[in-house]
Amino acid sequence: MYARPKFDLRPVMESLAATALIIGTSVVVIVDGVLLRNEVRENSLTEFLQAALLLLACAAFAKAAHRSPKLSFVPILLAGVCACAVVRESDAHFDHIWHGFWRVPAVLVAGVTVYLLIRHRGIWRASLASYLSTRSFTFASIGFAVTLLFSRIFGTGRFWKALLPQESGIITKTIVQEGLELLGCTLIAVSAASLLADVASQTAVGKDESDQRGTPPEPVILPFPDQGEGEDLGEYVAPRRRAA
Repeated sequence: MYARPKFDLRPVMESLAATALIIGTSVVVIVDGVLLRNEVRENSLTEFLQAALLLLACAAFAKAAHRSPKLSFVPILLAGVCACAVVRESDAHFDHIWHGFWRVPAVLVAGVTVYLLIRHRGIWRASLASYLSTRSFTFASIGFAVTLLFSRIFGTGRFWKALLPQESGIITKTIVQEGLELLGCTLIAVSAASLLADVASQTAVGKDESDQRGTPPEPVILPFPDQGEGEDLGEYVAPRRRAA
């Protein structure tokens, strides 16, 4: 009899969730620029969401590294990068201590990340090979490319100043660049969530298999041997032998 193929709906759900979040980024930028009229500067809703998404991604990558120690090298690296990015995005708050103070916590986070990577250097090949085959890698690579490269190139001030008047060009440049950075941070957060879901799924499967192997065998009840008349010796319980 023909067996119906089984479909994994998780990739579809991830794509729909990513699409909804991407649409949400444009809505946030519109709210910032049109309704709040803050020109997407420091302390704007866009800046806040960038830091929040990077912080969530950092936590998810760290959780994935903790739950999968044998493949933790790449998640540790990504968690460290996201943590440094959160510090950089919060530079306006650190400037209240002194200008450029954000470099101090950034160096500390980078130092801890390098220390952990050195401790797990023996598994970097296996971790990288495993990560490259995941959907998380696709989302992460696009997200970092948009955040670090495309937003900088497309958000170049000279380009927009050449197209628009001086003041309008500066405002447009800021809105475009921050909007693209928010898009990249959204994709990075989706990447972290996807990796954590993969690790959780694999952990659950491994636990089920371990439970099946470690379940004690059901006892086989046999009559007690050489039971005499009038004696009530009960029943002899013998464990079932495992198959060799």
